[in-house]
Formats: sequence, structure tokens, C-alpha cells
Amino acid sequence: MESKNELKFQLTLKPDRNKSSYKVKKNFNKLTDILISYFLFPFFEMLEAKELGKINSHFYNSFVYYYKRFYENEISKYNLEIPKEQIFVPHKLYTQKDDKGHFIKLKYKTEHYLLFSYFDWEWKNDDRYWIKKTLKNSILNKDIYYLKTVCLIDINTKMSHIFSGNYKLYLNHCVCKLNKAEINLAIEIDGVVYKKFNYPTEKQKDNCLHNENSLFNQYITDIDIAYNENLEKEGGNGHEIAIKFKNNNWDWKYNWAIDAIILIRVYN
Repeated sequence: MESKNELKFQLTLKPDRNKSSYKVKKNFNKLTDILISYFLFPFFEMLEAKELGKINSHFYNSFVYYYKRFYENEISKYNLEIPKEQIFVPHKLYTQKDDKGHFIKLKYKTEHYLLFSYFDWEWKNDDRYWIKKTLKNSILNKDIYYLKTVCLIDINTKMSHIFSGNYKLYLNHCVCKLNKAEINLAIEIDGVVYKKFNYPTEKQKDNCLHNENSLFNQYITDIDIAYNENLEKEGGNGHEIAIKFKNNNWDWKYNWAIDAIILIRVYN
């Protein structure tokens, strides 16, 4: 009987057809399920391991064992909230329990989503300055905050459970009508400034969809995070990334839609 707290997964085992043929079986008799799932598959990225699982039913079942163990570890590592009555789906967004507004999609590569609407900032709740709007392509398909007009920008967001590796950072936003370089965008890692930009750039404005009713997902920068044993040991919360927007001047600023930060792990 399945444990009440056991996670449910999409993949299930298949009958091992290799058992019916001694000739075939002897070719794999040294590669048990344990050897394949614990010592072979970890050398590959998940997508590559999935391809190996297509060799035959023996490799497929070994992949199922590896898949379950891998994602159980990832769910624990990132401290995700998984409803027990639901089957875990890698490409679905799940809440990260320690950070407000932080959602994670494990997929075959880790994707972090940090939504601005979960944070507070100056004048956010005053509809003379900021309003809620329904725009296409929002991450959660919900209303997002849209700047009517304001002179002071002071938006601070952060998320933890970021582990060493190479990442690409994107913004889901709309800057079509926001004047160039009115805002300073700073990225901090563990409290230290990593990069600063004037925002938006002319290129960001040129690449805008030029549609006030739609957000677009735009690349901002690469981020490389070095391994830190103290932060990344088992049970650790990893690194913390902060994204901060401040005004570059005291001019009135108009027409800015900001939805989310997207941080995607990439592999060389």
C-alpha cells in the first residue's frame, strides 16, 4: 500500500522483456537496475538519461527508479510545496516554501520565477500611481502591476535556494513607453553587487512587442555562481539573489509593466 506521504509520479515500470531471453539478458547481467540508476544515469543530464531509457525495458525501468529518486531529492533540495494528492509534473510551477512569490519549475533544467506582485514598494497600493492590469503572457495568468506615473522607484525583491551553476536571467515586462535609462537595475548575489544596468536600454525598447496589452520575456544577463560549501551543503538554502530597481532621476516615469524575474539554469 502506498504511504500517505509518498510522492506520486507520472512514470511507471514496464515488464522487463529481457528476462525472456537468456542471450539478451547475459549482455546486461552486470548492469543491474541499481548500477544503471545509481552509477550510470547520474553522469548524464536528465534529458540524456531519458534518451538512454529508450534502449529497452530494462534501461527504461532503471530510468524510472532514477527519475523518482532524482526528483525526490530536487523537491527536498528546493523545499517545494507539492500537494500530496497530485502527481508531480516536472514542467509545472511549484511554490518554494521559504520565499514569497518564488516558484520553481524543475523540468529537465531548473527554472526560477519570482513575481513582483508578491512584494511591496512605495506607492504600490495607491492607484494614482500603480494599477492592476490584465496583460497577455503573465506568468500566472493573473493581473500584474502597471505604472501609470511616479517619480520614486524603489522595488526590492530576492529569492534563495539558488545553487552553483550558470544561469540566464530574464524579465517578463513591457517597457515600450518607458523612457530610456530612467531606472537603475542592480543584481546582488549574497549581498554583493554582481551587475548594475541602466534600464530600460534602447535595445530593450526596440525589442518590445509594442503592444501595451502584452508582456514579453526578455534576456537581461548571464549569471555564474561559484560553489560555496557552507551555503550548498545538504539541507542548505543555497545562494540568495536580489534584484533591485531604483530611480536614476526624479523625473516622472510612465507606462511600465513588470511581472516577473525568470532565472534559468543552463548547461554547457
